[in-house]
Amino acid sequence: RCHQERWDGGGPEGLAGEDIPIEARVVALCDAFDSLTHERPWRSSQSPQIALHTIETDAGTHFDPHLARLFVGWLREELAKANDFVDLLDAEASDHEYIQVRKRLSQLIREAA
Repeated sequence: RCHQERWDGGGPEGLAGEDIPIEARVVALCDAFDSLTHERPWRSSQSPQIALHTIETDAGTHFDPHLARLFVGWLREELAKANDFVDLLDAEASDHEYIQVRKRLSQLIREAA
């Protein structure tokens, strides 16, 4: 529930800074990255690089600035090692039903556009 709180206190419960549980601050980063890099009915997906830039821009207002810096740095390193975003998942994970459903939904959204 707390992952929608903002570092600056602008979230639904008004929690700010370190009053937001650390677990929620981590989930907020992961959730934002996932949301930004996947298509939605109202917008196109962003590249991982643009999504990371968005998170950097929102560090200190939306996100914990220290955790955002760590998250962005770590994910940039991982993306530099991989050929593409999907390469970050091992073969077993990329065959997982959840990943297949996400791919199919993305395909259906593209076809409907």
